[in-house]
Amino acid sequence: MKRKIYFAILLFLFYNLWLPVSATWGFSITSPTPNARVEAGSIVQASLDVGNAGPFAGVMFTAYGEHGKLLGGNFVVEQPYTWTLQLPPDYTGPATITATGKVLNRKTTNPPESNVTIYVKLPAFVVVQGIRTGDDQTLLFMRPYATRKLSVYGQYSDGVERDISSGQSGTTYDSSNKTVALVDANGVVTARVPGKVQIIVKNGTNELAVTVVVRLKP
Repeated sequence: MKRKIYFAILLFLFYNLWLPVSATWGFSITSPTPNARVEAGSIVQASLDVGNAGPFAGVMFTAYGEHGKLLGGNFVVEQPYTWTLQLPPDYTGPATITATGKVLNRKTTNPPESNVTIYVKLPAFVVVQGIRTGDDQTLLFMRPYATRKLSVYGQYSDGVERDISSGQSGTTYDSSNKTVALVDANGVVTARVPGKVQIIVKNGTNELAVTVVVRLKP
């Protein structure tokens, strides 16, 4: 009898504390599909299959973009556990939607969770008409081996200004003198030796130059 009680306690602990919940309960986001491409400003419906998980006190939905940008979130209490997300018109790039279940009357350090990453693109009719850097980035003073990330913004035909610093946004970077400073595909400038260099930024037919002065003293 004692052995049966002991086994029952171990089984309870296994299912309530140690069981990797999200891996065994079939809890998954069924829509949107991974890598789906949606337009900025559009509405995305997130649907969830809870599998054998639950019962739930509710499900927390969140959506984050690059650099931890919060795109939206909501706690859904009742079934079906679906969430309607209105994407902001000024964001493009990857967006990760996450659903986390709050299990009713159960404490666990590993709640059921599922996520899917989609890509937010511009509407076809929207084009970039001008670009600019951050207000403090028209002239940069750097010391050798220091790094600095450029912030680039595009003015679009729909009247919205968007961050287009990422190379995925169609922005390209080049250094006029790679001996003095390098720049990567996402606008991170790395100073090398003292001198002056132009970082050429392009997006479509739009172009600007950022002057970088590398010197030993601040």
